[in-house]
Amino acid sequence: MKKTASFFVVITLFILVNGCGVPESDYKQLESELAALKVELTQTQNEINSLSKDLTARQKENESLKSQLDKYKVEVKRLKAMASSRPGSAEKQTSAKKPRIYKVKPGDTLWGISRTTGVSVDELKKANNIKGNDLSVGQELLLP
Repeated sequence: MKKTASFFVVITLFILVNGCGVPESDYKQLESELAALKVELTQTQNEINSLSKDLTARQKENESLKSQLDKYKVEVKRLKAMASSRPGSAEKQTSAKKPRIYKVKPGDTLWGISRTTGVSVDELKKANNIKGNDLSVGQELLLP
């Protein structure tokens, strides 16, 4: 904006000088400044064009990356859906887990162990063939 204002000032002075009989040296100085401003203006326009091209290229690159990312997300969702729909996939995952063991401590109850481990009392009883509610200290319980 500052360069544009300077440009108009030089042009105005040039017009005034032309009509007022200003010495040739001042006229030459104004022409020189006008030429320098034209060069600066051209350079600024070239910089703007270059930046505009860079911006356009980056926008295209971002659009390409976004489309690839969207495609990847779709592929991952599709692969997950395919894996979960395969027969026996859940059974393989379950059977591959190592069984967890809980060692009974003094004061433990089935209800307390259930709350601690997140396994229901009925599941604990069934997995460990427990008929009543009695536990022994040191007894190892299988956690399904």
